[in-house]
Amino acid sequence: MRIEKKPQSWFMIGLLACALGSVPAAAQETEPAHAEAAEHEEHFHKNELVFILGVTHELEAGDNLFTVGGEYLRKFTPRIGASAAFEHLSHVNAWVFVFPVAFRVHEGFHVTTGPGIEHLSRRSGGDEPEGHVEEDEPHDVEGGDEGADNLFLWRVGAGYLFEFGGRYIISAGAAYDWVFEEHGTARAWLFGMKFAIGF
Repeated sequence: MRIEKKPQSWFMIGLLACALGSVPAAAQETEPAHAEAAEHEEHFHKNELVFILGVTHELEAGDNLFTVGGEYLRKFTPRIGASAAFEHLSHVNAWVFVFPVAFRVHEGFHVTTGPGIEHLSRRSGGDEPEGHVEEDEPHDVEGGDEGADNLFLWRVGAGYLFEFGGRYIISAGAAYDWVFEEHGTARAWLFGMKFAIGF
C-alpha cells in the first residue's frame, strides 16, 4: 500500500518560499545605507569660504603674533580639495599667502600641505619691531617702503572639523611653516580656529 507524503512536500515548498523571500528583504535593508552614503557624496558643498583666527609662534625669535586671515577652498571630491589662503601677522609688516592641498583622512580629521610666500615689508621711521630692520640700515629720508622680502615657504598642517547646520564648519588645527631665507630656514607654528560656510 502506497502512502502519500503531501504534508511533507508542502512543508518543503513553504521553507523554500521563505528562504527566497528573505533574500530581497535583506537586500532592501542595505539599500538605504548605500543610498544615504551616495547622496552625501553627491551633494557635498564644493566651495568653502573660511575665516582664520589664530596665533603664529616664531621659533627662532620666540615671538607670538596675532594672526587673522581668510581662505577659499575648492573641493574636487568630498575628501580632496585645493585652497588659497592669506594671513596677516600683527606687529610685523608680514603677509603670508599659502596654496595648500587638503585631504580629509577620516571623518573630520584632515591634513594639508603646500607652498606659499611670506611677504615682509621693511618700512622706515622706526615702526618695525626689533629683529626685522637692522639699526645701522640706511633709511629713506622721504619715508615709505625701503623694500620688501618675498620668501618661499612650505606648510604642513592638520586639524579636526565639526560640521553643523548642513553648511557651517568649525575647525581647530595647527600648521608648521618652513620659511626659506637667504641665510637659512626660519620655522613657525600656526595655531588657530577656522570658521567656514559651504556653498
